[in-house]
Order: sequence, then C-alpha cells, then structure tokens
Amino acid sequence: KPGKGVAYFQAKLRNLDTSATLSARYRSSENVEVLDLEDEKSFQMLYQAEGIVHLLCMKSFEEVELSEAVLGNKMRWLGEGMEVRVRQYLGRPISVAIPARVDIEVTDTLMASAKTSNDNSKSATLSNGVVTKVPHFVKVGDRVSVNTEDGTYAGKSDR
Repeated sequence: KPGKGVAYFQAKLRNLDTSATLSARYRSSENVEVLDLEDEKSFQMLYQAEGIVHLLCMKSFEEVELSEAVLGNKMRWLGEGMEVRVRQYLGRPISVAIPARVDIEVTDTLMASAKTSNDNSKSATLSNGVVTKVPHFVKVGDRVSVNTEDGTYAGKSDR
C-alpha cells in the first residue's frame, strides 16, 4: 500500500576538500553529524591575481585567499572594494555570499535597429566579459544593474 514504507530524506553533500558533490539518502531514524561552522564574516575584495581572490576583513584585518573552486561562477561578478560574506570551517573558507545585484558598465552592444520581431532586448557585453540581454535604450558606457544569480538585466544603475 502506498505511504506505508519507512520515511527517507535525501541530501546533497559536498566534500570540503575536493568540492565534489554526492547525493545521499537517509532514514528518518538515522543520525547525522552536523558541522559547527563559524559565523559569516564580512570581507572586502582587495584584488584578483592568477585565479585567486584576496579579501580583507575590515574588523580584524584578517586576509583570506579564495580560489575559483570555492567561488565558482560568483568570481566573474567580483570587483575591487566589493563587500562579500564568507563562512568558514576550521579557519578555511567554504562558502561565499555576494550581493544579489552588481552595477557594471556596458562595453559593447549593437546599435538599436528597426524592430523586426517582438524582441524588446538586445545583447550587450559587460566589462567583466559576460553577455546579457538589455533593453534597446542601453548604450555603450552606460552602467546597468545585473542579477548575480543568473546574469539578467535588473535595471539601469543610478551610479
């Protein structure tokens, strides 16, 4: 009969050494060891060199280096002076939270031409190399606000 079995829950686990993920399935009666993570700390990005991002905690002046393995796709949105939140385990960074939106300059876009379709957007290349869709009124040199989660246009920047 449906619904008469043992309850299970599934979890996606990440190896902190290799960053590999695996799916695991546990019975509701099983115990799982929970890591005691340090509180998130606020850091400011100093610079990026050879795939390593250097951050500085403005309260304790602690400096942290983050690799592309920890940052993943977030690395392309980082800029000098940007504030990020870092969570650590045993003094080692394991996750990074960046702002939901960043203001960035448009470096290349096609000139608006006669609309031949119902598409109200055009492709634009941003200063970090990301290509996204923007409205036709956006031109080269404009600063736009972009969602860091998916790289979509969020509005024209007021800076």
